[in-house]
Amino acid sequence: MNKIDGNLSRTWVLPFARLTVWVFILVLFLPNAVAQKSTAVQESKNPYDHVVRSVLERLKHLTARHTFDPTLNESLAHTAEGGRYYLETSNLARAKASLDEALATVPNNPLAHLFLGDIAVLEGKKEVAIRSYIDFWNTTEKQSELLRALLSPEDRKAIAAHVSGRLLIYGMDLPDKERGEDLPLQLEMSLEKPSLARILVAFGLPILIAAGIPFFMYRRLFSIDPSPTADRILLQIYFVMLLSYFLWLGHHFFGWKALFFNREWEVLTFLAVGMNAVFALECVRRVWQREKERRDPDTVFCPHCGKSILKLATICPFCNEPVITRPTPSPRCRTNRSVPLL
Repeated sequence: MNKIDGNLSRTWVLPFARLTVWVFILVLFLPNAVAQKSTAVQESKNPYDHVVRSVLERLKHLTARHTFDPTLNESLAHTAEGGRYYLETSNLARAKASLDEALATVPNNPLAHLFLGDIAVLEGKKEVAIRSYIDFWNTTEKQSELLRALLSPEDRKAIAAHVSGRLLIYGMDLPDKERGEDLPLQLEMSLEKPSLARILVAFGLPILIAAGIPFFMYRRLFSIDPSPTADRILLQIYFVMLLSYFLWLGHHFFGWKALFFNREWEVLTFLAVGMNAVFALECVRRVWQREKERRDPDTVFCPHCGKSILKLATICPFCNEPVITRPTPSPRCRTNRSVPLL
């Protein structure tokens, strides 16, 4: 009988132990799975909240590395701080204070206007929310480079849908409703539309650099009467264009910070200053060369073309005009004086 009871106990103990382990695992991990699933469902229902949290994380990392210029970096740091107060602690007073500091530093900070609009919605301030959302829309084009760096196309669509939805709920006409365009589409197009400076740098410079190689080869091989001065100036300008394009590549691929405004204008400014320096150095070189020729005792300037020629020349080799030079007495003639006979 005891043997039978022992077998029965062994028969039931192992399945019961396994069942206990599975129940423990379910109790331990099921709430987390349910929470993750509910979070995913909430994010799928309201993608705007997920976008805002991801944008705040990007702002936190970028401002910590001082990616932007000091003024904009300070404003974005205040924006990230205000966003965290708004989302994580629901401290709306601290959030508004940080966002106001962000706008005091950079008034064209679109994200600060966006978060202030969301806070005004929670506080039930309709007019403030409308004004903040309109300010957000108006500043998107001015800070398109910033938003292009922070927001993916999906993020832009979610934010644009959120803003347009809020404005429609408040009965507010969209900024360009008269043209029949939707705000999400406009925001997407305004951020994706490249500026003229970006087109010149990203497309104009590589085209000119690529076209410069066959141009110099053709000029070298088939030019009948090449000008050394023109070749020198063109090569120097081509070298400045190469340096400008390398500067653009450094900004684009290695994340170099622009010294002023944005990277496109910095590259164009470097290109303009370099080209002006080429012509300025050429002018200095010509003045120095002419002064050197003027001091040469064996040369004179042609009265017709102004080129430096030898004093012994009777015809200018540059303009083929006759040159009448005043003969200069030799040193022997100047020193030999007549001696009176005694």
